Amino acid sequence: PEAQVTLIEYSDFQCPACKTYYPLIRRLSEEKGDELRIVYRHLPLVSIHKNAIESAKAAEAAGRQEKFWEMHDTLFDKQDDWSDDSKPEDKFESYAVELGLDLEKFKSDYESSEVENDVNSDLRAANSLRLNSTPSFILNGRKIENPRGYEDLKKIIEDEIRGYSLE
Repeated sequence: PEAQVTLIEYSDFQCPACKTYYPLIRRLSEEKGDELRIVYRHLPLVSIHKNAIESAKAAEAAGRQEKFWEMHDTLFDKQDDWSDDSKPEDKFESYAVELGLDLEKFKSDYESSEVENDVNSDLRAANSLRLNSTPSFILNGRKIENPRGYEDLKKIIEDEIRGYSLE
């Protein structure tokens, strides 16, 4: 919470490129620790990912039980298992059980208007920023244009951290 540098990632759990960036963001989080705050926001690309909204709702429902990041990781790790599923909710429920969540609460939250509103709020924010692809990154309010892998993204973030330490 005391980090002066914030990286917001707009992402879609069904997006293959987002899955590719997921371990890179995790590594950055581990390496930068308290210097970097990472925020995940939903940008479900429903025109090309039929389960984008459903997976976002699963993560938000898990978050209601303090397990957002665990579900986040599971959804990316198991993306190939659920992304083409015609009824992914069954798999999401099994992931909730694996994570030790209260299944009835998870199911209730998954279907709730509050969870749907959370996802839609992120989508509206992405639209207001004119974001139309995932992953999209915002670093301290400024869009990062197409980072070319880990080293490029790390350098951009380190430059931002350095800039704050000089103030």
